[in-house]
Amino acid sequence: MGRGASRSSPNSLGSIPPPQPTPITNAFLLLTATNTGTKPCNLYYAPYLGAGAGAQAPIQWLESSKPQAVVTLAPGESGYAGIGTFSPDGHSGHTAKTLGVSFANREANGAVGNAATLNLPNGGTYFNSSAYVTYWQSDVYDALFG
Repeated sequence: MGRGASRSSPNSLGSIPPPQPTPITNAFLLLTATNTGTKPCNLYYAPYLGAGAGAQAPIQWLESSKPQAVVTLAPGESGYAGIGTFSPDGHSGHTAKTLGVSFANREANGAVGNAATLNLPNGGTYFNSSAYVTYWQSDVYDALFG
């Protein structure tokens, strides 16, 4: 999926262009997905993320961030996922210039729609084995601190 393209899927109604990463600290990013369509859509589980070209495994989902319910976005609303890129106890670090993003399907056993490749801020972001992504949240605070 190209930059600025919209998509809809059989598992969610509406259109969501590729989410955009925003640097919060040097170890944390905020991923924002906005429904630009005319119907509600659902954000299931957490996004599938790959740090850098040719990423071999998706970034792990932070189980403790699982919300009580699926995040449903009305037209114009946004959902959020926090990305922890590294911690001191991680290993095998690298700097990634891009982030592959896919939306999880309703069963969390695959992706919906085409993957998007986003440029990471500051020419690249450091990731190591302790990187994680939160489940989608309807509130930015929950994505950052929940």
